[in-house]
Amino acid sequence: MDRKKFLLVSFSSLASIPVFGLVKKKEGNRCITQADALGPYFRRNVPLNNRMTTLDGGRVLRISGIVYDGEDCQEKKTLSGSTIDVWHAGTDGNYDNSSKDFLFRTKINTDSSGRYSFTTILPGKYGSRPRHIHYKIESGGYETLVTQLYFEGAEHGSDYLSRKASTDRFIELKANDGTLEGTFDIYMQKK
Repeated sequence: MDRKKFLLVSFSSLASIPVFGLVKKKEGNRCITQADALGPYFRRNVPLNNRMTTLDGGRVLRISGIVYDGEDCQEKKTLSGSTIDVWHAGTDGNYDNSSKDFLFRTKINTDSSGRYSFTTILPGKYGSRPRHIHYKIESGGYETLVTQLYFEGAEHGSDYLSRKASTDRFIELKANDGTLEGTFDIYMQKK
């Protein structure tokens, strides 16, 4: 998809944001992760545990976290067996929308403690969009959640979507033996 078509689709997607609701984390005892529109670059049938790193460079990035029931912040009930689709742009700012390799895309399941992790490269940015990673999370008895993860720093709030993003979706990255590492916990809403 070329950039002009992307921008057209993206702006039309903005109309769907109120449908999902821009829920801020921590409403009373609830901790629901803020939702986004699915956007134009989601692909179906991504292989489970697909390799997301490539030999053509890019800074190695490892993201981990826990998927929680967001109905009670204090309880911290974890959700095992949740399915998470993850996707992002390559270092050049383009998405792989057609290759059989499903570059920079994976599907993962949370373990018995609700934990997940994946290793990839630091996404590129394009246009006014800051670096970000897309998530689609499904868990039995919970609303499907589509959201985006952003990174703390100078790019914070550089476009409409990131300016409207709750601060808990911007994570700090720390270098560890050449790998950037960050934690993104997800809080789901019951049906």
